[in-house]
Amino acid sequence: MFIQIPNSPSTSSHSTLRASDPMGSGPRGRFQIHSSGQVMLLTVMILSSGLLSASIVAGMIVLLQLRQTIDVMESTRAAYAADTGLECALYKQFQAPVFECDDNGVIAGCFVDINGNTNCQLANGSAFSVAVTPAVPPDPPTIKSVGEFGDSARAFEARFTILTQCNDSVDNEAVPDGFVDYPSDSECISVLDTDETTL
Repeated sequence: MFIQIPNSPSTSSHSTLRASDPMGSGPRGRFQIHSSGQVMLLTVMILSSGLLSASIVAGMIVLLQLRQTIDVMESTRAAYAADTGLECALYKQFQAPVFECDDNGVIAGCFVDINGNTNCQLANGSAFSVAVTPAVPPDPPTIKSVGEFGDSARAFEARFTILTQCNDSVDNEAVPDGFVDYPSDSECISVLDTDETTL
């Protein structure tokens, strides 16, 4: 739309130019249009970068939470497997020496490795390995069970002290000599020595 202002030809031409193109077509007008475009592009890039960064951080947090949940589940199953192995070894040690851990049908299968450890696979995918260390004076017998599931492993260890005359806190000699148990009583060679009266 053109607005004509009655005046001299030069004035009329100038007025028409300003009405039809408020920013003008000179270098200053082109610079203003170009600057506005750069500001808008820069704003869009900054906003996009912020949204992308926020999305990445949120994704990392979600992945971390999922990983922690999986770790807790694996750790729990590994602990249960270790407990199963320990219970089985205790039962075999004190109740039924001929009992095998896979006799109850819950455990998929067991085998004894070259070190003498019992290794069993459970039906839920977890496994345990039980090592029984016999008593070696002065050390008592120990049972260690390691349960595994996925990338997690948990272990339980039971140590036993067999009550003997040399570790019962009693002066067992017919004529008390005032020395009780190993190592105070020289007639006891270890805590597992069953006779406190003779060497």
